[in-house]
Formats: sequence, structure tokens, C-alpha cells
Amino acid sequence: MRKTAIRLQGGFIVLFLILASGRAVPAQTSANSGAKPRKVFINLTGDEKSTHRLWMLLSFDLEDEGMAVATAKSGVDIMIDGRITRGPEKDNIRLGVIRMAVTSGNSARRFDSCASLSNGEEDAVDDLFDGEGKLQAGQIRSEYPAARTVRVDPASDLTASKKFAAEFRKSLEESGFSFVDSADADLTVKVALTPQKIAIETQTLHYEINVSERDGMHSSQQSGDSVVSAKLTEKPPALCPERLEDLSWLSQSDAFCGLAHETVMGIMGKKSKPAGTTRCHFTPR
Repeated sequence: MRKTAIRLQGGFIVLFLILASGRAVPAQTSANSGAKPRKVFINLTGDEKSTHRLWMLLSFDLEDEGMAVATAKSGVDIMIDGRITRGPEKDNIRLGVIRMAVTSGNSARRFDSCASLSNGEEDAVDDLFDGEGKLQAGQIRSEYPAARTVRVDPASDLTASKKFAAEFRKSLEESGFSFVDSADADLTVKVALTPQKIAIETQTLHYEINVSERDGMHSSQQSGDSVVSAKLTEKPPALCPERLEDLSWLSQSDAFCGLAHETVMGIMGKKSKPAGTTRCHFTPR
């Protein structure tokens, strides 16, 4: 197959594709090849660093979708208005602390450990100890392989997690222990669960984005907040201080990337990709 261009009177050029048979057919062209890209004006106010980064990300995503970013409001097809503020906020995270004492005869040993970290609501502390009942029961069996009977000290405090209490008892039974109430049990176990509060300070972004089109056919609003960074405001607890050395899990490094993507996909009438899967031109911090 080869291409041939023939100039006609008036300066027009017609492009033909010459097939192997020698027959000429007109080449197909895109219906939108001559369409002008829609113009978008981005107007962001608030925190200077944050607005600059979001403006850049919006510009990249708009251009990727074939739209042009305008330098003035006049004559544009779409307006993106937004405000972003940034500042410190006080908050708390929670650390699941397990304090366990095991008495065998005249010997007593302590097995203290930490469970999960969470920034969830206070009524969700049960999840801090998810799976820990089985782990703690396994440790007891490993340390006391010959023991056959066990007594849970009535002074134990398992109120912080019903899941732990049920799983702990079940796992002890499955490992070969029998529960007794008498003081002459092979082992007496005392367990206390504590959802310890830890004070932190976060740098948090608050945003509001409004999109409107000139023809009035489309308008949308987005608002929310995002943690950029976090730090302790007090000394870490004596137990497991290393667990609090890195609080980066609290921050959302791709918050602007996701916001820009959702905004542009909304304009295009497309479905946004799942969080964390969008391509970001740089990481906003």
C-alpha cells in the first residue's frame, strides 16, 4: 500500500491510499481533527504552595485530555474555582497495649507487647487487638509446653476487646489447655488490654473545588481535607517507642494527585480510577 497526494485547482490536496489492486479510496480522517480544544481557566486561592501544586497537576491532567489551560477568564468554556487552606491541628492516635503476667508455681513472668496503631474513632478500639488473642495464646503454649491447665485471673481486664477475649480463650483450648477455676492450675494468666491515647499534631489541608461550564450543562463541587504530615507532641510511651518513630502512614501523599484526577475526569464525564492507581507527575508535599 502507498499514499499519493494530488493537488487540485484552488490549492486543495486530496490524499488517496493506493491499494495493491490499484484502486484508490479516500483516507479516513477523525471527525474531531478540526475541533478546537475546550479552554479551561483555573482560579485557586489560599495556601500559596498548595495552590501552586494543585494548579500544576490540574494543568497536566487537562492537557492530557486535550483541553487548553487559559491565562484569562474571558471566552473560556470551563471555570475551576477552588480554595485551599493549610494549618496545624491537634489529634490523637491509639496504640493497643497488652500487659500479660503468667504465674507457674512460685515463678511469675511478664509478657508485655503492643498491638496495632490506629487513628480511628474511640468506639473502634476493638480492632486494635484483632488477631492478638491467638498470638498471645501461642506464646503461652510455646513458653510452657508441658502445662495442661490454665486459670484466667478474675482481675484481668479484657473489656477493650471482645474479639481478643473470645479468640484468646478459644486458642488456648485448641493448643491443649483446659480451663480451671482453682488456684492449683498449672498456669495463672492475668491480662490487661489498654487502648493508649497518644497526642499528635498534623498538618492538614482543607479544600473546596467548584467546576462550572459556560453553557450551564455541567457543574460540580468537591470538598474535604487531607493530612500532609504528622508528629508527636509528647514523649512516646515507654513500651514500643519504636512503633511511633514513623507516622507517615497517617499522611496522604497523593491527595492532590487524586483531587486533580477526579476533577478532570468529572469534566470529561469519565469514571475516576481507584485511589493510588492514578499517574502523578510529582508528589505534592
